[in-house]
Amino acid sequence: MPQAMQWDTFVELMRTQGFLAVNQAASAIRFYPPYPYVSPGFITFHKPHSDSAIDPLMLRVFAKRLRRKCGIDANFLLVLAGMQWESNTPAAPVRSPRPVSNLVAQQTTSFPTPSYLTAERLLAAKARIKSRPETSLAAVPDTDNRRSLMAKISAAPERRTHGPSSQIFANLTMESKELMCKLLRTASAERQNLSPMTWGDFLKLMREMGFKFEYDPRTPCSSVRFDPPDPKDVSVTFNKPSGVIFPIMLRGFAKVLKRAYGWSDADLDQLEADLSEYSKHLHLRNRPLLWYTTGLRC
Repeated sequence: MPQAMQWDTFVELMRTQGFLAVNQAASAIRFYPPYPYVSPGFITFHKPHSDSAIDPLMLRVFAKRLRRKCGIDANFLLVLAGMQWESNTPAAPVRSPRPVSNLVAQQTTSFPTPSYLTAERLLAAKARIKSRPETSLAAVPDTDNRRSLMAKISAAPERRTHGPSSQIFANLTMESKELMCKLLRTASAERQNLSPMTWGDFLKLMREMGFKFEYDPRTPCSSVRFDPPDPKDVSVTFNKPSGVIFPIMLRGFAKVLKRAYGWSDADLDQLEADLSEYSKHLHLRNRPLLWYTTGLRC
């Protein structure tokens, strides 16, 4: 009748065989054999959780592991449990490692290719038929006139160029011209500490430029589409900010407008010149008449 073996008895038997028992985490114990050529150098067994007894089935598994990994005869475990070893195959002997010189010699040894294989490869190379027709260099077009497919697809359409600023911004009032300078970040706008713009001023400016849009402040939608006066031009869409339009957002609006309608720096310079001339004229008109006051004093 097979009998169970106590865990402490098993550990003591392993120590009598020369193993070094080292406790690990939880219920595992690592046994180091007396000889160093066991890979990975140790064998681990787990203590049963129900009780400290090892049943015959688990004891047979322990014996098989010791026989396979360490190459030792573990019949003493089965004899103590009242069982016999089922397999009559002897324990696998531990092989001594081969010298490195033999391995290098085996790896560097080359075998000659049979003569009939060499002949077949030569015949196959000679019998290869060319599938591509031969072309001359004259048939290749000039590289300057060639364009790849991706270049044709990614080529941006030519921007439409408008007339000078006198034609583009001619119908704008002076207040709207100042807003346009602030929007497009000209030199005068940079000297004004980059003040923000209200959404109402931006809508007024776009309306004076001839853009058509539908905007209802009562609707929750914040995206507004602006259609230019010329139907050939593309429409632009801007999102209404929660508050005022800050300078960094104005810069983005300006980039979109310049890219969509081709407004150049020359147009903006002319617009700035018109504003400067108007400010000079306004200053002269508001200056007091010194000669008239001097005549009265006389």
